Amino acid sequence: ENTIIFFFSDHGGCLPRGKAFTYETGFRSALMVYTPKKWEHLLPAHSGEHSSRIVEFADFGPTLLSIAGVQPPDHMQGKAFMGKYATKERDAAFCFRTNTGPHFDPSRSVLNGKYQYIKNYTPYKLHALKQSFQWGMPAQTAWDSLFYVGKCAPEHEQYYKAKPMEQLFDSEKDPFGLSNLATDPEYSAILKKTRSRLAQHINETDDAGFLPKEVRDSLSRINLSLYNYVKQEQYPLNELHLLAEQASQLNIKDQSVFLNSLSHSKVEFRFWAASGLANHAYHGLLKTIPDELRRAANDRSKCVQATAAEAMIYAGQENEGIMVLLEQAQQGNELALSSMENLGDRLVPYIMELKNLAESSQKGEIRFMTRGILFNQGQLKRSELFEQKAIDSFVRNHKKRLKDRAPTRP
Repeated sequence: ENTIIFFFSDHGGCLPRGKAFTYETGFRSALMVYTPKKWEHLLPAHSGEHSSRIVEFADFGPTLLSIAGVQPPDHMQGKAFMGKYATKERDAAFCFRTNTGPHFDPSRSVLNGKYQYIKNYTPYKLHALKQSFQWGMPAQTAWDSLFYVGKCAPEHEQYYKAKPMEQLFDSEKDPFGLSNLATDPEYSAILKKTRSRLAQHINETDDAGFLPKEVRDSLSRINLSLYNYVKQEQYPLNELHLLAEQASQLNIKDQSVFLNSLSHSKVEFRFWAASGLANHAYHGLLKTIPDELRRAANDRSKCVQATAAEAMIYAGQENEGIMVLLEQAQQGNELALSSMENLGDRLVPYIMELKNLAESSQKGEIRFMTRGILFNQGQLKRSELFEQKAIDSFVRNHKKRLKDRAPTRP
């Protein structure tokens, strides 16, 4: 008689273009709200009706406070959609992609109910970079098997190719996000509007997701949260956002900015500088390899090393860059293998080195990622991608996690 029930789903499981992907299939969720008769006046629509109101997970906290008669504090990002302090309907929902397993491939997205806009900040990266949790799914390895023997339809091949910098989809006509409207002049006004709305959200929320995992891990070792790190006085977060924006684009004039930023004191700035050069080199806009880029391939940061070496490869120094990546992978740099997975047929002459790495590596993720590259090159069967001992280890760890999570009773 007094219980309000919120029934909602997770935002997609470990399926192709599900969780960790900024397509609508990766973040659209089910939500049902039940109230007893006495509380029906709190509902955002009449009982039994469907509401088209946009709700984010971040809205649940403020909504529960509002139902309890407590005004949500200003620092809460969500908006109450029920109760005394319910706000007007959201004009858009936002989502992000940052890390997927060992990979760092940031994207941001805004959806207004009719159109979805996606901004990819490392567009030279393909979406189908393997991580062990998703590539344990038969649906994913089946898709791989079709692609690598040339049996995918063109729209299904997009997943295995470099991404556009921007994507715009009509969510009503194209809910699976297969037809990119970003380059269609007819939609230029909508593109500009949604692009601006996303940039506004990034600025308003002090988006800290442009810092590579390596930086976040280093902060956790000194008990400093990422939030507090970027909230420090005079932290140049707007400058970082601008550099990531420049790195995603193809303006030749930005190359001097990237070269200067390769000597920045902060790892995240050096990473985005190297990423910008990799993007330019991938598209044939980096005709020579600057000394600053070569030095960056020996940077003390693993993410800068790998990205700089990848840029060198795209700029024409394939052997030198790949040998740098192989050496880094041997030292446990997962991002070196992330870069190698993006190289396709360039790796054919290095199959033996990759096989040796797969056999000699003691680190599970390095071993899996190397085997994933060998699978892409036709050196492993689909059934061989996961070793039985890796599967057994996953099952043991999963059972342990479930046991550790089990509620205890007094």
